[in-house]
Amino acid sequence: MRLIPVVAAVLLILPGAALADTPLALLKAAMADRLAAMPDVARHKWNSGAAVEDRAQEARVVEGAVTAGRELGTAPEVVSKVATAQIEAAKLVQSSLIEQWRTEAAAEFTDVPDLASVLRPAIGGATQAIIGNLKQAEPALRECAGAGELRAVPEALAPYATAWQVAADGVIAAVGGPARTACPG
Repeated sequence: MRLIPVVAAVLLILPGAALADTPLALLKAAMADRLAAMPDVARHKWNSGAAVEDRAQEARVVEGAVTAGRELGTAPEVVSKVATAQIEAAKLVQSSLIEQWRTEAAAEFTDVPDLASVLRPAIGGATQAIIGNLKQAEPALRECAGAGELRAVPEALAPYATAWQVAADGVIAAVGGPARTACPG
């Protein structure tokens, strides 16, 4: 079988292909997946009148992340900070959308995925993927290049750039990475 030379040739031709599955790229993709679910969470909360902040749920998310991180050998305080940053970013997206809808006197949304059976499991899966890739991404995140890669807002999340900054900066700070001002460009 000549599969390995073919794969090697593809990787040489497509230089970005080898980077697509790095721990940093997987971490960023999981963070993007998590944040991308927040407009649907906001729609659910708009329809139900639920508050954006749910401290009991937030505590469960952090606790679950810390437990998962501990099993992977990631320090609990690092995981707690990372999970908290993701939660704060999520609340920024939800709050901004709900404020916009309040200003517009928006009607109730239709076809909103169920929070308990669809959204929370998807968000939980993304959170687990964040924690699962965190330890291996840490070395890259301690360098300006890796921190810059994570800080670059995914195109699909451009409307939520401020929330992305909170999520990314929280991860980078949690692992002892460089502040924005420490990295050129």
